Amino acid sequence: MRKGLFYFFAVFLISCSKDKVPKIDSPQTEQWMKYIGNYKVYDTLGTFLYDAEIIHFSSFNEFGVEVDSIVIQNFADKMNLKFEYSFKENDYYFDLRFHDSVSDYYGKSWHVSRISDDPITPVVENELHDDSMVLYFKMTNLPYYIYESVPYFDCNCKHVYKKK
Repeated sequence: MRKGLFYFFAVFLISCSKDKVPKIDSPQTEQWMKYIGNYKVYDTLGTFLYDAEIIHFSSFNEFGVEVDSIVIQNFADKMNLKFEYSFKENDYYFDLRFHDSVSDYYGKSWHVSRISDDPITPVVENELHDDSMVLYFKMTNLPYYIYESVPYFDCNCKHVYKKK
């Protein structure tokens, strides 16, 4: 009788073990998602310059492959800058890339390209840190200003983007 009760309780305890709940992985966040949002943009001295918005859309590149793209609406308070998002090993690096003959709101042409991190400053440019980043870029109309009859402009610009 004791053996019977022992086996009964042993089987009961084994059968009552808690089922293992499979671990559900959270969906992986795309790199570009952390940049999406509305921004207040300042110069490096803290003076407000303009509002901007970074949005995402899917598009097709020149080979017909669907890619993630970014639009910086009201970039430099002059244009909407659209480009294919390039994935980086550093998840927080924002690559502005190289853009030539970009039209502003008035149809005037610009060259815009990123500049690598400035080693003189303690801030790492072109990287997102706590919902803010310093975009370091070259913006010039040198190849176009005579033909388009506009004042010459050339800037190695640093704009501080802070998420609202």
